[in-house]
Amino acid sequence: MAAMICETRSFPGCIEAHAGINRARHEIAVFHFWESNDHLDRYLTWRAERGDLDARSATMRREQDFRTYSVP
Repeated sequence: MAAMICETRSFPGCIEAHAGINRARHEIAVFHFWESNDHLDRYLTWRAERGDLDARSATMRREQDFRTYSVP
Protein backbone atom coordinates (compact mmCIF):
# COMPACT_ATOMS: atom_id res chain seq x y z
CA MET A 1 0.00 0.00 0.00
CA ALA A 2 2.80 2.45 0.87
CA ALA A 3 4.39 1.96 -2.56
CA MET A 4 1.06 2.56 -4.29
CA ILE A 5 0.55 5.80 -2.35
CA CYS A 6 4.01 7.02 -3.41
CA GLU A 7 3.22 6.19 -7.05
CA THR A 8 -0.09 8.01 -6.76
CA ARG A 9 1.56 11.13 -5.37
CA SER A 10 3.92 11.25 -8.34
CA PHE A 11 1.16 10.75 -10.93
CA PRO A 12 0.46 13.88 -13.02
CA GLY A 13 -2.37 15.91 -11.53
CA CYS A 14 -2.23 14.41 -8.03
CA ILE A 15 -2.25 17.12 -5.37
CA GLU A 16 -2.26 14.80 -2.32
CA ALA A 17 -2.65 11.09 -1.54
CA HIS A 18 -3.04 9.51 1.90
CA ALA A 19 -4.09 6.20 3.43
CA GLY A 20 -5.75 5.58 6.77
CA ILE A 21 -6.18 2.29 8.61
CA ASN A 22 -8.92 1.27 11.01
CA ARG A 23 -7.52 -1.90 12.56
CA ALA A 24 -10.66 -2.66 14.60
CA ARG A 25 -12.78 -2.83 11.42
CA HIS A 26 -9.97 -4.21 9.22
CA GLU A 27 -10.43 -1.31 6.79
CA ILE A 28 -8.09 0.84 4.75
CA ALA A 29 -9.25 4.15 3.32
CA VAL A 30 -7.30 5.90 0.58
CA PHE A 31 -7.84 9.61 -0.09
CA HIS A 32 -6.67 11.40 -3.24
CA PHE A 33 -6.98 15.05 -4.20
CA TRP A 34 -6.73 15.79 -7.94
CA GLU A 35 -6.38 18.88 -10.09
CA SER A 36 -9.34 17.73 -12.20
CA ASN A 37 -11.65 14.79 -12.91
CA ASP A 38 -9.68 14.18 -16.11
CA HIS A 39 -6.50 13.64 -14.09
CA LEU A 40 -8.33 11.20 -11.82
CA ASP A 41 -9.77 9.33 -14.83
CA ARG A 42 -6.30 8.97 -16.36
CA TYR A 43 -4.95 7.72 -13.05
CA LEU A 44 -7.71 5.11 -12.59
CA THR A 45 -7.29 3.95 -16.19
CA TRP A 46 -3.54 3.59 -15.62
CA ARG A 47 -4.11 1.57 -12.42
CA ALA A 48 -6.68 -0.67 -14.15
CA GLU A 49 -4.46 -1.28 -17.20
CA ARG A 50 -1.56 -2.31 -14.94
CA GLY A 51 -3.82 -4.72 -13.05
CA ASP A 52 -3.32 -2.92 -9.74
CA LEU A 53 -7.02 -2.66 -8.92
CA ASP A 54 -7.62 -6.37 -9.55
CA ALA A 55 -4.55 -7.28 -7.50
CA ARG A 56 -5.78 -5.20 -4.55
CA SER A 57 -9.30 -6.66 -4.84
CA ALA A 58 -7.88 -10.18 -4.62
CA THR A 59 -6.54 -9.45 -1.12
CA MET A 60 -9.76 -7.91 0.24
CA ARG A 61 -12.79 -9.38 1.96
CA ARG A 62 -15.12 -6.90 0.24
CA GLU A 63 -15.14 -5.27 -3.16
CA GLN A 64 -13.46 -1.88 -3.30
CA ASP A 65 -15.79 1.08 -2.85
CA PHE A 66 -14.92 4.15 -4.92
CA ARG A 67 -16.47 7.53 -4.11
CA THR A 68 -15.80 10.89 -5.70
CA TYR A 69 -16.49 14.26 -4.10
CA SER A 70 -16.10 17.79 -5.41
CA VAL A 71 -14.85 20.67 -3.33
CA PRO A 72 -16.81 23.88 -3.95
